[in-house]
Amino acid sequence: LGEAGSGKTHFMMRFVKHISKTNRFLFIRQPNDENSVIFHIYARILESFVKTISNSNYSQLEFFLAKSISAIIISRLKKRPKLTESQLRIINYLEENHLNIYIRFGGQESNWRTITKVMLDWWQEKYSNNEIAINLLKALIKYVQYKDRDYKELVMKYISGFQLSAEELDKISLERWNNNFSREEFSLEAISLFGKLSLFDEPMILCFDQLESLINNNMLLKNFGEALKEIITQTPNSLIVLNLFPDRWNYFLNFFL
Repeated sequence: LGEAGSGKTHFMMRFVKHISKTNRFLFIRQPNDENSVIFHIYARILESFVKTISNSNYSQLEFFLAKSISAIIISRLKKRPKLTESQLRIINYLEENHLNIYIRFGGQESNWRTITKVMLDWWQEKYSNNEIAINLLKALIKYVQYKDRDYKELVMKYISGFQLSAEELDKISLERWNNNFSREEFSLEAISLFGKLSLFDEPMILCFDQLESLINNNMLLKNFGEALKEIITQTPNSLIVLNLFPDRWNYFLNFFL
C-alpha cells in the first residue's frame, strides 16, 4: 500500500483506528540482517502481541489466545458423546466469557490437563506432529495458565525461541528446543501457528513500516521478499500491509517482478 507525503502516516492512523478494536494489529519495522529476516519479523510480532489492549488488563496475546483456545475447546468437547462434570463446567465458563480461561480456572490442574489434551489432539488431527508447533502450542497454553509474571516471562522467552536452562525448563514443564532446525525455520513455523489459531478470531494484520532503505541492500530486499512469500503461503487468515511511498512501492514491484 502506498501513500504520498504525510498521507502515509494519516493512512495508517485511519486504518488502525478502523480495525484495531477487533483485529490483532502487529507492527514490524525494517529487518537489518539478511540472514534472519523471518526471525526478525517473528520477534517484532511478539513485541506487538505483548502490548496491553486499551482499557483492558490483558495483552493482545492473552486476548487472542483466550478467544482462539476457548473456541477450539468448546467445539471439540461438544462433539463428545458424553461429558464429565468438569468438561461441562469448562464449556459453560468459556461460553459465558472467553476471558474466564484466566478468571475461573486458576491453578486447577485437572482443567489445564483437559485443555492441553484437547488442544494437542486438535492440532495433531488438523495439522501435524511437527515438533516446533507442538512445543509452541504447549508453551502458549502455559502462558495462558500462569498468573505469575516471572513464569509468564520464562514462557515468553521460550516462545521467542531462546534456549532455557534445565532448571528453567523444569520450572515451566517444557522441553528443550532441538538444535536441528534454524531460527528461520522455527520462526516461520511459529508465525504459521499463530495464523492457524487466528482462524478462530479476527485475521492477523502484519504491518511493515520504515522499509524505504531496503532499496540500498539488494540481498536484504531479496530475502525480505522471499520471507513474505513464505509467510503468505504458510500463514492463513493474515493480511500483509507494506506502508511505502509510491516511488518506493514501484521500486519494490519492479524488483520482485
